[in-house]
Amino acid sequence: MIMTRPEAVAGVADVDLDGTTVFVTGATHGVGRETALALGRLGARVLVHGRDRTAGREIANELRGLDADPVFVRADFADPDAPGELAAAVAERVDDLDVLVNNAGAHFDGPSLVDGVERTFRVNHLAPFELTRELLDDLAPGGRVVTVASAVHERAGAADLTTEAVTTVDDYDGF
Repeated sequence: MIMTRPEAVAGVADVDLDGTTVFVTGATHGVGRETALALGRLGARVLVHGRDRTAGREIANELRGLDADPVFVRADFADPDAPGELAAAVAERVDDLDVLVNNAGAHFDGPSLVDGVERTFRVNHLAPFELTRELLDDLAPGGRVVTVASAVHERAGAADLTTEAVTTVDDYDGF
């Protein structure tokens, strides 16, 4: 199987990101992993986040092979304290963050509240918002925030997004 690299598909394979510092959440698997590797191949310094330490070490080792000067930071976005702790860990490792890629996300099969908020909503929406807010002062002038999303949101209507819907597990549907 021949796989085309994402940077080639996006038409940016010749972009030089040397001197650029990027932080990719959810970088241990899937889209986040491929994003981190692509940015590393383009020359960026890449900090990566995930829940799984073993997968985090693996992606960091791959990025090290690309001279991407990687740092893996573990955090679980279901923990209400994680975004602030993660932002502090990133801030102490960088002078200026050029790009924050909010990619981390999850789907949970069963209903669960975390600190009074439905877990899927906390992980997929509140945590990236809180992380971004915490890192705003660490973004370089002209820095960028990129938020990755899927088409799953199309299953919910605006009327579904109420305080009650995200603070209860009645009629739970993780999508």
